[in-house]
Amino acid sequence: MRVNGPAASTCIVGLAGTFDVASYGDQLLPRLAERELGARLPLAEFRRFAPFGWEHPTVMDGGMMAEPLGRPTAQRRAELADQLDALVIGGGELIHDRDDLLAAKYRADAEETIERAPTRWFIEGVGPELEPRCPTLWHGVGVPGDLSGETAARVCRSLAGRAYVSVRDERSLARLVAAGAEGAISIVPDSGFLVPRLFPLPVLQRRRALHHMMGWLPVGDYVVVQGNRSILNQVGQLCSALHTVLDRHPGLSLVTLETGPGDGEAAFSTAVRAAMVGVCSMPEALVPEDVASVIEGARGVVSISMQASITAMAFQRPTVIANLGGRSNLTALAELVSPMATCITDITELPAALHKALGVPCDGRLVRELQADIDRHFDRMAEVIEQSSSTGGDVQRAQRRSSVVAAELGALRRAHAVRGR
Repeated sequence: MRVNGPAASTCIVGLAGTFDVASYGDQLLPRLAERELGARLPLAEFRRFAPFGWEHPTVMDGGMMAEPLGRPTAQRRAELADQLDALVIGGGELIHDRDDLLAAKYRADAEETIERAPTRWFIEGVGPELEPRCPTLWHGVGVPGDLSGETAARVCRSLAGRAYVSVRDERSLARLVAAGAEGAISIVPDSGFLVPRLFPLPVLQRRRALHHMMGWLPVGDYVVVQGNRSILNQVGQLCSALHTVLDRHPGLSLVTLETGPGDGEAAFSTAVRAAMVGVCSMPEALVPEDVASVIEGARGVVSISMQASITAMAFQRPTVIANLGGRSNLTALAELVSPMATCITDITELPAALHKALGVPCDGRLVRELQADIDRHFDRMAEVIEQSSSTGGDVQRAQRRSSVVAAELGALRRAHAVRGR
């Protein structure tokens, strides 16, 4: 890993994504990016941006709220380009044009989300005209579907000449190429595989001690199961399959875990508890440390969440990826990590898959290889950011600092006005 010395340039780095969504992955990824880039750029300052930002607070952010991106107007883009040395987009499945689908995550009107046009930010960043002074970098983004028409053209225009572009899997790369994108596009594993660096073991152990004290976790070994409304109609079959496994592994308990409140995970947890006796459940809306702690302490994990599955593998816990809906991102993840984790596409495959996973020690070699790939990725991003900050000069840096202070003062005044009302 490349780590700069104390002579590194001061720089201000923007991170943009759906960091205002109440979900484990959306709250985990910016913290990982800040940690890894901060290790390489020790004088860097980071600003998080998201579609609604602090206008859409969530307890899962632990008080680390993002700033609202605002609408992608020429004025707003110039404002950010003046204030930032670079804008890092990602991670997450951000490269698409369906702003209306984001409305459910914010419990907002589709019209309001469309007006804010966050996907234009994620695709275009500050725009090709301003990138020479504020480069936009794609940080392991996902492309969840095929791109066509104006969206494909917008992607191609945005990527032409961009300093660094990376996606998180082969399927995303193939979709960009099919859309006509040219130039170098790197494939990098999801940065979630670095989660053990973010949460040291003593921190997770202390969190788990609290969970035991609250009665949320059983005394002995346990298996984590996580799902959402998409598999509610299969809960009966799933619980029958889990009974089969638990009967073959005496002493194991079951714990339901929710990675976010927005996709019906609470309803899934309630249905499992109703169908099985002795199930423990973690509360909803946990901060990332709590989610990671429960997963790190488990004997095994069954999950339909990409980030929960990655966390389990990063901590070398037996993992069954339950891709029961044929999701593209889970298919790509399974292709990447096979045979370290088992992916099932039918609930009838669960007993054999989980029994096998529990009986085979995890091999950490693949995780270490993926982590080395991610380190090289962060090295490259740090190089681009440092080069951008070093070409600005002292006057430009002072102007950026003044702009940032003015923006922060304005935000404090708006917050004070809201508090007063």
